[in-house]
Amino acid sequence: MRGHDDSIRAVAISADSRWVVTGSDDNTARLWDLSSLAPGAAPIVLRGHEGSIRAVDISADSRWVVTGSDDKTARLWDLKAQDPAGASVVLRGHEDSITAVAISADSRRLVTGSGDKTARLWDLKAQDPAGASVVLRGHEDSITAVAISADSRRLVTGSEDNTARLWDLSAADPGATAIVLRGHEGSINAVVMSADSRWVLTGSYDNTARLWNLKAQDPAGASVVLRGHEDSITAVAMSADSRWVVTGSYDNTARLWDLSAADPGATAIVLRGHEGSINAVAMSADSRWVVTGSYDKTARLWNLRSPTAGATPIVLSDQRIGSIR
Repeated sequence: MRGHDDSIRAVAISADSRWVVTGSDDNTARLWDLSSLAPGAAPIVLRGHEGSIRAVDISADSRWVVTGSDDKTARLWDLKAQDPAGASVVLRGHEDSITAVAISADSRRLVTGSGDKTARLWDLKAQDPAGASVVLRGHEDSITAVAISADSRRLVTGSEDNTARLWDLSAADPGATAIVLRGHEGSINAVVMSADSRWVLTGSYDNTARLWNLKAQDPAGASVVLRGHEDSITAVAMSADSRWVVTGSYDNTARLWDLSAADPGATAIVLRGHEGSINAVAMSADSRWVVTGSYDKTARLWNLRSPTAGATPIVLSDQRIGSIR
């Protein structure tokens, strides 16, 4: 999939597996149709942003693509329109770069996180989604990551102020509901929620990840600390069966942690082989595969159903990608 004129900063795949969207430092996003015989041949170019695109997402109903940019705006692109690249809905209000975006599983809410220390909630079911947004205030530094729970009731925001915050989206005033998650000693740059809406996972520059139990009476109470990385944690993911956590780090390794264990913090399986920092991780919907992406210009696939999950990854490089099935 070629065509961007600068680095790609963000990617997302639609729930129906038809569309891939990529956001780039060239100020454009591109839509690639996986149902096409040649998905890389004729992407739909989404133009309009005046700064790098740093975050993208696609709604679960496969209607909306959202792009967040250094130009302080987000844009909504309608995949159901005859021309998805036509006039976009511009979401204004942030006073700094938009660094993170997420759409709720019920496709009703969009959250945008910004360097202006706020997050904003937008109603995608409204006649005018660009109308008045709900502003979530409280962080004392840039918001770097956002995630919405699978039941669409909770939002977590991670920040360079070393804290995460939980917000209740079912409340009449979500902005008044923040629960502050403290404990990290460095910026939080990655967050995710488990599919069963029980766990929040935060990854930090303090070389640790933390698990916060949303079912506890006090979710901000003692967290489970995942230690072992020797450098900043840059990316986190959880499996769809809510059993596995994967963390990626600047120490060139990823680690797998088993949430079904009595002590998840003692279960780390170290995934070694990359020769550069790991900056992206993801898990397949069937909870079988972990994929790690690295500055060494390769991705690696790790089979969680193998008795030696960390021993024999499949390396995806220019020479091998065409042979993977």
